[in-house]
Amino acid sequence: MSAPPPAPAYTAPLPSVKRMSRSGSSSRYAASNNEAQLVSPSSEYPIKRQRITHSPLNTHDDEQPTSIQPQSAFTMQPFTHTSVSMSDEIGMVQVSGGSSIMALQWKGGKLGCAYYTQEYRELHVMDDVIERSPADFATQLIQEINPRIILLEYNADDILSLVQSIDGEIQVEKLQGKDFGYEHGRYSLISWFAQINDDNEAASDNATHHHVYCEDPYDGRKRKTNLQLQCMINLDSIVSIGCAGALLTYIDKLEDYTNRPIGNEMAPQDLALRPVSLRSFSSNQYMHVSNIARRVLGIFEKDVHPNTHQKRNKESLSLFGLLNHTVTPIGQHLLQSWIQRPTLDLNVLEYRHTAISHFSTNDTVALVKELRGHLKHIKNIPRMMSMIRENRATVHDWQQLLQFAYYSMRIQTSLASMDLTKELQVTQKIKSAMGTEKLRRVGSAINDMIDFEQSRHEGRVVVKENVDEHLDKLRETYDNLEPVLLQVAQEISQRMPPELATTCNVVYFPQLGYFVAVTREYEQMFEYNLGLPPDFRLQFTTDANAYFKNDRTNELDESLGDNHGMIIDREIELVQYLTEELSTYFSDLLAMADACAELDCLLSLAHAARIHEYVRPEMTEENKIEIHQGRHPIQEMCVDVFIANDAYLVGGLGKASSDVSTTHIENSTTTQQHHENETASIALLTGANYSGKSVYLRQVALIVYMAHVGSFVPASSAVIGLTDKIFTCVQTIETVSKLVSAFALDLQNLSQAARDATGRSLVIIDEFGNGTDAADGAGLLCATLEHFLSKGEQCPKVLAITHFHELLAHNIISPTEHRIKLLTMEILSQSCTIQSSSSQSKQQADEVVFLYRVVPGSRACNSYGAWCASIAGIPTPIVQRALELSHLIDNNKQIRPIYSKERQAKLDAIEDIALKLLESQVTNDTLETIRQWVKDLDQVL
Repeated sequence: MSAPPPAPAYTAPLPSVKRMSRSGSSSRYAASNNEAQLVSPSSEYPIKRQRITHSPLNTHDDEQPTSIQPQSAFTMQPFTHTSVSMSDEIGMVQVSGGSSIMALQWKGGKLGCAYYTQEYRELHVMDDVIERSPADFATQLIQEINPRIILLEYNADDILSLVQSIDGEIQVEKLQGKDFGYEHGRYSLISWFAQINDDNEAASDNATHHHVYCEDPYDGRKRKTNLQLQCMINLDSIVSIGCAGALLTYIDKLEDYTNRPIGNEMAPQDLALRPVSLRSFSSNQYMHVSNIARRVLGIFEKDVHPNTHQKRNKESLSLFGLLNHTVTPIGQHLLQSWIQRPTLDLNVLEYRHTAISHFSTNDTVALVKELRGHLKHIKNIPRMMSMIRENRATVHDWQQLLQFAYYSMRIQTSLASMDLTKELQVTQKIKSAMGTEKLRRVGSAINDMIDFEQSRHEGRVVVKENVDEHLDKLRETYDNLEPVLLQVAQEISQRMPPELATTCNVVYFPQLGYFVAVTREYEQMFEYNLGLPPDFRLQFTTDANAYFKNDRTNELDESLGDNHGMIIDREIELVQYLTEELSTYFSDLLAMADACAELDCLLSLAHAARIHEYVRPEMTEENKIEIHQGRHPIQEMCVDVFIANDAYLVGGLGKASSDVSTTHIENSTTTQQHHENETASIALLTGANYSGKSVYLRQVALIVYMAHVGSFVPASSAVIGLTDKIFTCVQTIETVSKLVSAFALDLQNLSQAARDATGRSLVIIDEFGNGTDAADGAGLLCATLEHFLSKGEQCPKVLAITHFHELLAHNIISPTEHRIKLLTMEILSQSCTIQSSSSQSKQQADEVVFLYRVVPGSRACNSYGAWCASIAGIPTPIVQRALELSHLIDNNKQIRPIYSKERQAKLDAIEDIALKLLESQVTNDTLETIRQWVKDLDQVL
């Protein structure tokens, strides 16, 4: 590292107190925080002052660091590990955001969006999307990004009502229409990006900079920035560029303390918010999955802490919980974004699957363990880098940066030992992000500059000895201050009364200077100035002492000055110099952090694949889903034995590839059935309750979802075609905030699927129509399936469950050109005899054994609801009565109500008398008998 800059002319005082007594004893009062302090005249307790920072100093990348041996470059100073605070972790994008600002605009049939993430200070700009209505896609964006603040135009009533209908605490800020203008947005982006480039160029003078030369230098700078922006985002996205401009305008206002919205907690006064990087965000890059679909499939599930005052949540049993074995906060945040937004890029999926395939083998178990051990020491590097940029870094931040540099080198060494026929892309990223020599320079510069042991002791960043000659001289003067103050105290005490001389001390207060301290035992002498030298001037008093200034202490102020303050100010200058020295490597360090986060995610997915026995799916452009022996990843964790099942669906017209399928459907026992399996776009599943239909439905969707995340899948083999959207009409998630019925919510989900599903979409429908009249529900389901088939090449892959057996019994739905296949859940049943609840007669019923296997065909006669009710613990008399009523209805027989024994006896007696009356003839001989019957009837009634 090059020589530190010379000492500044101005030095600010810093916290420490040195007191010298006449007897030679000394005591030091050091500040315990990282900010400069002084001693208040009214007390001996320190109070804070602002630290003075100095202008950055340019450094050169070709300057060599201090000569050290590689073995000692990273000699880690012993320190005590403390628990990482919440600010160190990314809890955040819990998967789910919480610190993002989003700008939305719908204009001219196009939806634009830009959003900003506080964790990484990144600005994301999306390509414009053509939408007839902004409702569906805007809802998807809001649910995925999960912003805290949404910026809208004043007249954006449609989007405002949409935001208000979404669950969650979202703050809406309205801006003027001109803030969303394209020219304003383009100018704001160019100005901001040019400033970022200027800051990066200023950090390194010897870097190669490309310029566009024009007569007007400003015009050349503008053209250069415009060219660079066009390489990163689509500047033709007029609406999204306007959103980006509005977002930058709002962030500028947030950074200005006087213009911040009242009550806004997002931007503390000392926190920089302006973005430092730019990313594109295209809707075609990710699979469309609604927030309701994620909850239905169990993608994320938070387990709320029982203590209402504890805000930290943990992931419950969910897909993210199964796959998340990351050991770094940045890795967890990245994995959460992968799972939240499955990708449609085959190259990305191939890259992830290849890496997982390598890291999940038995040969790499030791390597993976070693890599995960190194990654555990990497914390929230982007947050720490931001603290260092803003000169607010603590000793803990510098320690984290040193650890990051050291363990990054260890990771590179471990990856270099891998025996690969073809190098993995993640290893290339780690090697190219930042070389070993640069990492060594960073580590050496920090390790040679900062004394971590002393820094933890004093609660601030302390510079090592022999780093700066001027600093060493200041420290030497401070260390030799004790005999000087003792000698001065002895000189002053000779001119004082004996009773005061014994209590006389000379003390040093940072920023205040040197004082004569005398005990307050003789306070009356102070008041009347009895026995004190004439040059003594009382400055302030404490409970124990009175402090005076005299000519001798004034001489000390002039000759020695605020020595301890100058020491710490010089250390601040040196740390600032270190920051500027390392600023050349900031972009490389962030790239290295991104690469380590990606490695952490891949190792996490590989670990999950190995322990759960997942396999690599084959991703293809073909529009089909072919799963052999698939399993539900979450459900299999809750049972001892899970029955695997196959699945085969083809989108569009339902014509599969002419290639021979690599997976054979074992349940297809005939050529006809196998042909149906290869060409069907819609699978209609029936079967008994409790037979596993809903689990199978979610299982197929989850396997498709996992494959697009880049994870291995729970199956023996799987071929998954790219799927752009997953729609679910599975269960109603009711809320009092929506004034609609449960069936209306089901209709909304089905309407979205019918309107937006494409030939590459997957639609799962679970018992739709149960919330309304059976005839209406069956008709709606049948019409919806016909609508999907009528879309031809745009027919999605549909997997539906129904208990409307009449659709199959009356051939309302039947295989049409093999585009619909019928499936059922296999069961074993045998007849058993049960006692009727209303009589002494006995009836035949079925005893059911669920096999949980999906087989071709349909079971359109019985759902075994009464049997399932018995398993669920419904009282036996109710189950018996249900079977009896079901038997009577099926055979079109009269349903007799059930009465009590007394009531039944009355009815039987009345019926007997009535029959006798009807059968008898009224004559003189029978008249008396009839009268008796009438009396009996009257008694019964």
